Amino acid sequence: MDRVKKIIVLVSLAVLPLGLSSCFWGNSAAKNNAARVAYLKESKTEPARINVEGVYFSDQWGLVVLKQTTGGKVQGVMGGYGTLHGVVSGKTLSMYLDDDGWTDYTFQLTSTRADQLKGWFSAHVPFTEEGQQEIVLEKIRL
Repeated sequence: MDRVKKIIVLVSLAVLPLGLSSCFWGNSAAKNNAARVAYLKESKTEPARINVEGVYFSDQWGLVVLKQTTGGKVQGVMGGYGTLHGVVSGKTLSMYLDDDGWTDYTFQLTSTRADQLKGWFSAHVPFTEEGQQEIVLEKIRL
């Protein structure tokens, strides 16, 4: 009987971390989602003064396709990296990259010319200047 108890204890100790891991992962996913929603909400401070709809190319990210709807909301895709969700406020595009429900990157881009968006991306949600990297999106004429 003592041996059976030991086996139960060992199996329990092996399985417990898996259960705890899923609890922490679920909590992290909820925080990640809340942060990205707040990021876009806080970024929308004025009406859109630019239309960013189009096909772009970035040296770092490849092909980027953006669709802008009424009210300045933006959706799109970024190469094979995932989907983009954002808002245009004034001449600034704020967006995040969604990879199967998880946000790894946020972006702050400004229209510098009619055929270019230039700014920064960050591995933080919401966007922070810590560790930011420059990004340039050049519009492709179709």
